[in-house]
Amino acid sequence: MKRVHREIVALVVGLTGIGLAAVGFNAVLEIGTCSSGGPYVSARPCPDNASSVFWTTFGGALLWAVGMLVSTRIFVPGAGLILWVVGFAGGGAATLVKVRSDSTIGGDARLGGTIMAVTFLLNGLVVAAIGIFQLVRRRTHGQGQRHRDRRAGAAATRRGRSPFYDLENLRSTGALTREEFTLLRADLENAGPGEEGLDRIERIRRIAQRRDSGALSTGEFERQKRSILR
Repeated sequence: MKRVHREIVALVVGLTGIGLAAVGFNAVLEIGTCSSGGPYVSARPCPDNASSVFWTTFGGALLWAVGMLVSTRIFVPGAGLILWVVGFAGGGAATLVKVRSDSTIGGDARLGGTIMAVTFLLNGLVVAAIGIFQLVRRRTHGQGQRHRDRRAGAAATRRGRSPFYDLENLRSTGALTREEFTLLRADLENAGPGEEGLDRIERIRRIAQRRDSGALSTGEFERQKRSILR
């Protein structure tokens, strides 16, 4: 299975599980403590749907875990990390709001729910911070790598570029007159590696780039070019 397909499946399964677990857990909080069966009379008998509430909560938690396992990307940016953060941080926040705002929840249950909610919230936020840090680091590293690749590519292009190509390019952009082009071409045909003809073309190419970028005016470019051609 391709990575993108695996991540989509993980998100669908995991988010479905989170939704089911949220519905079930909310019902558990509504029911509170209860007891049914046995020879004794219970002060708070469990409702008829108590078993379905349990299985909904359990099944949702199981699907959530399966979604994270399918992704396998829990502590690196991916579907698993999203599911972890949504499940823990989202569930913790929702539980905290529920237990602090519902007046029907008893004192002990409120304290226990608050502790559990804060624990879940911290678990989710810590992993979220790890994911954000990795994304920022990856982005910074990627930009630096692309910059290095561009510089390396430009250097390789300069090393592999023919001096005749530079000369033709200078002529086509108007940096050289026909007479200057003819003079430099003759020098280039007679020059060996590292000789003056090669150096003059490279120097003119550089000041032409500065002129094109606006760093040199046309007059300054012409003066420097004449100085190079002397």
